[in-house]
Amino acid sequence: MSNIVIDKAEWEQFLNDSEQLADRYEKLLSKIKELQLTNSHLEKKLNTSQMQIMELQQKISTLEHQMNVDQKGLSAVKELHSTVTRLLKETETVV
Repeated sequence: MSNIVIDKAEWEQFLNDSEQLADRYEKLLSKIKELQLTNSHLEKKLNTSQMQIMELQQKISTLEHQMNVDQKGLSAVKELHSTVTRLLKETETVV
């Protein structure tokens, strides 16, 4: 077997570098967990917002339908008013 000779200064530098890498690794893991948690919260907000959008779109659709019904009703009332006015004028001319 051969013996590998390592300089003490190199070994200490290696250990120091290893500790720094381990610290950076732990910080990165912590940041990943933080980002995953933030992502989870944002996904929940997105889902909530999408549900609200769907509800609002349904309300808009209902209001548009009501407007169409109201417009038809208004047209019918105007037509009836015109008919009554015309009939009143006809009866006045007859009398």
